[in-house]
Amino acid sequence: MMNNPLKNNLTLLNALMVLLTGAISQPASADDGQFVNLSTRALVGTGDEVTIGGIIIGEGSRQVAIHARGPELAKLGVSNALADPVLTIINTTEPGNPVELVVNDNWEDDQRQLISDIWGAALPFTAGSLSSAAVLTLEPGNYTAKVEGKDGTTGIALVEVWEVIYDDPVRRDRDALVALYNATDGANWTNNENWGTDAPLEQWHGVTVDDNGRVMELRLSGNALTGKIPAELGGLANLVTLSLDGNQLSGPIPAELGGLTKLTGLSLSSNALTGKIPAELGSLTNLTLLTLAGNAGLSGPLPSSFTGLETLGTLWLLGTGLCAPTDAAFQAWLSGIRSKQGVVNCADGSVE
Repeated sequence: MMNNPLKNNLTLLNALMVLLTGAISQPASADDGQFVNLSTRALVGTGDEVTIGGIIIGEGSRQVAIHARGPELAKLGVSNALADPVLTIINTTEPGNPVELVVNDNWEDDQRQLISDIWGAALPFTAGSLSSAAVLTLEPGNYTAKVEGKDGTTGIALVEVWEVIYDDPVRRDRDALVALYNATDGANWTNNENWGTDAPLEQWHGVTVDDNGRVMELRLSGNALTGKIPAELGGLANLVTLSLDGNQLSGPIPAELGGLTKLTGLSLSSNALTGKIPAELGSLTNLTLLTLAGNAGLSGPLPSSFTGLETLGTLWLLGTGLCAPTDAAFQAWLSGIRSKQGVVNCADGSVE
């Protein structure tokens, strides 16, 4: 049995669900995961007045849980709640050839185990409820969720769509790499072998993984990356080496890179990066090498938080507008760095 989602990550379907009437509820959070619910409450009629929702799946297959609630609404004081909703999921990807995937009358009939596997003890339905549900994996395409009342009954129903994502750190790493690929015109990289495919991450060009399959090295120097560095790279929690030098990267350095606490080498030289250095980089306490040379658009004093980089041995700033604060604490830290290039003191003694 899968873990209780309170210890996993159950998030909103990365798709578009448009219902004829309804609204999107606000996110709710849990201690070890995030619960975001896309839902609509609608009057379910008969014939052409049944509730129909369109679901569009973009990239990649998605496991989803779709609920049609009625009896639970009655317990909350909603008048005219639908007593026995029937849920039908239809694949409408091919025009003129709809394919019925699931029909569920009562969630306990054939969906109880699947629902229990996802929710554990925190079941979304009460025992004996006549609400309906469907748990299934949808490939990219168009789908319809139809809700009607059993035997032609009518009433108010609530329809919910969830994507089921279990806490998979390798998947999170993959998503971060895909974000980089999309943000930096990966289709036109010099070498993008296996990027964006289902191949193991260690087979993606420039990627090295550890024994657990987590990304530990990302080496894409001189690989024709263009665009901005995405904040998602800050989620590569096991990353030790990040080499993006010799590309055409632009914009600011994301503050989220300060979350890469295992990082020992950060090479961003010879790009077109701009702005100040985020103070969050001072959290990279394992950093031994930081190269920012050749980014003329980087400017301003280095953050005072850099004095926490006690293991830093290489700092290259040549060809930038960056400077070192002149206060005693910063200068004392700077004097301990063995290899420095282009490091100049701020003319006005600025401290960041």
